[in-house]
Amino acid sequence: MNARKLIIPAVLLLFAAVASGRGKRLTEKEYYSPYYFSPGKLHNELVRRGWFVEETYFLPPSKEHPEGVEIPLDDYALNETNAIKRAEAWLNIPVIGRQSADIWYKLAARPKPVDILSDAAPMGYFIVINKTLLSATLYKDREVIKKMPVAIGRDPNATPTGRWYVATKFVNPAWGGNGDEPMTSSDPNNPLGEYWMGISYLNRKGQHSIGIHGTSRFRKGTFTPGTLASSGCMRLINSEAKWLFEQVPMKTPVWIGYADELREWGVEQKEKTDYQ
Repeated sequence: MNARKLIIPAVLLLFAAVASGRGKRLTEKEYYSPYYFSPGKLHNELVRRGWFVEETYFLPPSKEHPEGVEIPLDDYALNETNAIKRAEAWLNIPVIGRQSADIWYKLAARPKPVDILSDAAPMGYFIVINKTLLSATLYKDREVIKKMPVAIGRDPNATPTGRWYVATKFVNPAWGGNGDEPMTSSDPNNPLGEYWMGISYLNRKGQHSIGIHGTSRFRKGTFTPGTLASSGCMRLINSEAKWLFEQVPMKTPVWIGYADELREWGVEQKEKTDYQ
């Protein structure tokens, strides 16, 4: 009997608490405080900006699909990591793909990249590969069009520093590098992906052996942008390799260097710091 008497006041208190909290909203200061950070808030911001992209990948042949099949990459964590890498590239901070309150707080401040280009920078389309940040930026008439995470060489020096240009473009390129077994364009293991933009750098054999491209169509390939992963080429997420390929014409300038080298040439990519 005593227990029943206690239940009624408890229920009334619960209803009162719910009613009092219905109209309560966080203040702007509270909302933007890292104290109120949640992964859901970060995810919503990534989706709002179009950075959470459902990539596709290739499943090898099986009884059900003798020829193999390309399916949505329904891996939330991996797609989220790629989205965070895109956010880091946009913020001009090192690309690592790590979820944090700091990333969300900076994005919530609606920043624009702080890219300062001198008169030495080309007009028209212009690609910059920042080996310090592991990012690729497409400019047009010195305005930022898009920033993307990029993989460079496992030995960063294998990705040639210099001022080059797009010298070749191929859809579905074959691959036979590093002394490995050659791979046709249809081979899902082909590490070049479906789009290749060779730069004007020439190897000892006089070949355009370094380029910007996608990754293997197998799931493992989707992990590499934003890391030191290649033999010297620059790997983009496959959807972004396709996008960039379709945007830029032949002879588009491609400047590759560490942040201090790029700064000397007239391209400074700075993190915005006045978020308050």
